[in-house]
Amino acid sequence: MANEEFNSKSEAINYLIKKARSQDEYYEFVRNKIEKAEKSGHGTLNNKEELLEKIKKYKMYDGLV
Repeated sequence: MANEEFNSKSEAINYLIKKARSQDEYYEFVRNKIEKAEKSGHGTLNNKEELLEKIKKYKMYDGLV
């Protein structure tokens, strides 16, 4: 970061703190989505064949196949 981007060191530090908090919030959001998917049964596939079977089932359900 160049010094000319901020009027003071305090502004730079506050910017970095805000950015870190935002990143933490994003990671928490992603973690929650993963947990929700795992609890709902998504993410329990053990191999490629299970994944393909599940995709085919959803396609048939949606009338795509």
